[in-house]
Amino acid sequence: MSYSVIFEQAKANKEGLRKVYVLVTIDGEKMPRIDTNVKVPSLKNLPKLQETILSKKRNEIENIILDVIYRRGKPVKEEIRMMLDGNGGTGSLSLFWDVLRKSLKGIVSEARLKSIGSAIGHWDAFRPSIKLCDVDETMLNAYRQYLITLKLAVNTVWKYLNCTQTVLNHAVKKKMITSEQFDSYQWPEYVESVATFLTEEEIASFHEQTKNIRLESIKTSGYYFLLSCYAGYRISDSRGFKYEDMVHGDFVALRADKNGKIVSIPIHSRLRNVLDYIKDHEGPKVEQQMRRDVKEIAKLAGITKHVKFHTARHSFAMMLTKNDFSEGEVARFIGDDIRTAKRYAKLWDSNLHKKIIDKLG
Repeated sequence: MSYSVIFEQAKANKEGLRKVYVLVTIDGEKMPRIDTNVKVPSLKNLPKLQETILSKKRNEIENIILDVIYRRGKPVKEEIRMMLDGNGGTGSLSLFWDVLRKSLKGIVSEARLKSIGSAIGHWDAFRPSIKLCDVDETMLNAYRQYLITLKLAVNTVWKYLNCTQTVLNHAVKKKMITSEQFDSYQWPEYVESVATFLTEEEIASFHEQTKNIRLESIKTSGYYFLLSCYAGYRISDSRGFKYEDMVHGDFVALRADKNGKIVSIPIHSRLRNVLDYIKDHEGPKVEQQMRRDVKEIAKLAGITKHVKFHTARHSFAMMLTKNDFSEGEVARFIGDDIRTAKRYAKLWDSNLHKKIIDKLG
């Protein structure tokens, strides 16, 4: 009996990058491909970081196979398959996630899968190749502290731990581990935060300041922020906006990058003014520079709030809410679920606002 561990690449994406998979063959039978989370044009002349990651992944898999051979005296295919899947908790957390992700595709939203993938990615950075059976209360507390040292937002830390809990629960269901190893851990609770948004007057000030900027690159960043203010786009959708593909006469339509939902909105007058500029100016290529430009323009406009690019999306949702759009309508126009729209409704209720003013002056 024999085995082999080789790398193979998928087809190239739009950027010319190809995903790298590990292909394990036991006695001529191929095991399920294992995603390395590495994308490169070619396996030749790899950058040092990618070369190190792939080398560690290959060694991890070979160690699993050699461990089985050492204990059983031969490469038993079914046992190796289970070990690669994380059976008994001796497989790594990341390898188990690679297999689990495939089974959840089409059942769980792409956004949720991305979030879990990010959480596991942070585990890989924190404790490379950590085994499922080693994720206990002590390790979870250490992981949480690691996330805090990265200066992540409170709810981002909550999200990554929540995603970790999801993966562990699936491992328990598959009887790969028992819940006893993390039963005593106190999972953090979600802390609801107040979204930072700009008023219509502040957006108008930002717009006026943007028009007066002479440096075209900064001006363009400002207009793409305004696109999000008047259409509710996330930064990924704003940067990827293509006028000729997404403007259809009197409305704009695109597929949201995060969740794949189709978002369509009529072109109102303020949005039209922004589109008139955007149609001749491609979106900024460097996201971090775009974020910095937006903060600088906000300061120049006299806006003292902590403005991030996502503030534009909050601002659009609040603009709709304050103009008496229903929660369902808000959810539809921002391409999100009703639960998200309710967050904005909590901040503003026109009827209650009127009642307070009428009764209390």
